[in-house]
Amino acid sequence: MFRFAKDGCVRWPVTLQQMQDDGSAAEQSFIVTYERLTRAEKKQRDAEVLAFTQQFRAALPTDGADDTAELTAKRAALSDARIAADDELLRARVKGWANIADQDGNALPFSTAALDAFINDELLRTTLLRGLLDASAGAQTKNSLPGLAGLPVPAQA
Repeated sequence: MFRFAKDGCVRWPVTLQQMQDDGSAAEQSFIVTYERLTRAEKKQRDAEVLAFTQQFRAALPTDGADDTAELTAKRAALSDARIAADDELLRARVKGWANIADQDGNALPFSTAALDAFINDELLRTTLLRGLLDASAGAQTKNSLPGLAGLPVPAQA
């Protein structure tokens, strides 16, 4: 039976590739409790990302022109602001997790310090953000998130 969660929270599975001791990668899954974005909040974030993309493109050198320190600084400031906004979104919307262990294999309880450590790790941050967006939309995304001009996220750096 479907149960409507009035608080907007949902336990959502997320997966990532983790390097193993032998150098191979293995898919690992864990459960994150998210406070989902409402339709209006998702629409607002989408508008912010679109505005960021437009401003970033406007700060690229025109065809044949050399890049300038001013343009480079503007792009860096835009990127830093977009990252900070999503980091704050994660801090507000990640409410807990399960099936996560520390390096010794002991259960890693959810805490703000542990969440900050996840946010400071680019792979884990991206995984948490993708999970929040998926949980809010109710569906899994493709294998890669589109970035500027349709390029994968790492190409944006």
